[in-house]
Amino acid sequence: MAADGDAVPEMPYASHAPGVALLDLLGGLQPTAVRADRGDQLRRSKYGAVPTVVDNIRFASKAEARRYAELLLLQKAGEIEALELQPKFPLLVNGVKVATYIGDFRYFALDRHSPPFEIIEDVKGGPTTPVYRLKKKLVLALHGVEITEVRA
Repeated sequence: MAADGDAVPEMPYASHAPGVALLDLLGGLQPTAVRADRGDQLRRSKYGAVPTVVDNIRFASKAEARRYAELLLLQKAGEIEALELQPKFPLLVNGVKVATYIGDFRYFALDRHSPPFEIIEDVKGGPTTPVYRLKKKLVLALHGVEITEVRA
């Protein structure tokens, strides 16, 4: 019940979205929508993503929240380590900071036959923008890191 006595409407995807069963395996983590300041409407990004909160962490989309749950399972299984959210990469050209790339996830993949290797992921639900493609190239050129795109 809300503070004013009215029932809060249940989020339509909170119990029926793909990936929720995966979240349940992690101890009952449940996605919730981030409410807009305007009534009961959900604030969507200009690309249609609905901000989602899982385990008190706000994600830009439901797809990103699902990927987080998958990565937590992989970390618990010992397949990855050092999961980090929102890693930042300053993009410096000739000593001038021109931009910052912020990824969705960084972690180290574990393989018995080789040392751990760093993976930077960006969850994509639609087409990429020219700015993203430029930043992806700059991260590779300046930091030597290939960004892995995970499709929703």
